[in-house]
Amino acid sequence: MNQEAARQEQTDGASRPRFGVMISTLGMRPELRELLQSLATQTEPPYAVGIADQGTSTLVADVVREFESRLPIHLTRTESRGLSAGRNDAINASPSDITHYLFPNDTSTYPERLLERLGEYLGGADVGAMSYVDGLGVRNAAPAVRPPELTLAEVFSIIEAGMTVSARRLLEVGGFDEMIGTGSSGKRQSGEGTDLLLRMMQRGPLSVRWLPELRVMGVTQGYGLSPGAEASKARGYGYGYGYLLQHWRFPVGRRIRAIIGPIILSLRRQLRWRVGVQSALGRLDGLIAAMRETTRRPDAQGRDR
Repeated sequence: MNQEAARQEQTDGASRPRFGVMISTLGMRPELRELLQSLATQTEPPYAVGIADQGTSTLVADVVREFESRLPIHLTRTESRGLSAGRNDAINASPSDITHYLFPNDTSTYPERLLERLGEYLGGADVGAMSYVDGLGVRNAAPAVRPPELTLAEVFSIIEAGMTVSARRLLEVGGFDEMIGTGSSGKRQSGEGTDLLLRMMQRGPLSVRWLPELRVMGVTQGYGLSPGAEASKARGYGYGYGYLLQHWRFPVGRRIRAIIGPIILSLRRQLRWRVGVQSALGRLDGLIAAMRETTRRPDAQGRDR
């Protein structure tokens, strides 16, 4: 079956999602070719692949040309900065009839049956939560009890690169907050996917299908970084996490554990000591910053803060 026929079959099947795979990249990762190769060999092809290139070279355009005959791919060159802005730019340039978006990192890869199985299992859920696996193993364990509607207790079990979200629900809240996420101009260098889910929850119940048996492959947080750069990145990631915990009024015990957790992991040698300390300090900084905010906004459960 050729690409156009497969796409038409998917469109004609009313119960089958039309998946749009949105990728933001600076054009410096050779793994981008591997990601596109994994999309091109899917047993059920994506409905659309959007790439937002925030780099200044022709490397991404060169890679895209290799796959134009095999994927329904569109490339957007953008001066926007940050992962969230890039994803929004890719969404804005994508077909309007996509039903669900996916957001792999440019270092991710998909097993060949992932989209086929995701289409089979997702049903009518607003969110599909898959496993994200890197060199350290599964990074987001599914909750033991898997409720059909997403709550605060489970929201951090979903990672952007391992989730699919309803296009309708995402567009209702305007996409990703571009002040949050890797490369953004804000201090919150993580948590954009969690913030997106929480804002969608704010507008009404968010149905979720937990699919831990479906695995997106990726790389570790410190991949390709020097020890100093990894520690700096951990600080920025920690800030975003701590800010979210306070901003959305997670339980006090959860906030305390968030600060202590990286230190404990360091002592158990699952994190380098310097990375653990910087992560803990970043989380504390984020918590304090959110506490100092004067703007009153409702939390994920609609309560005035």
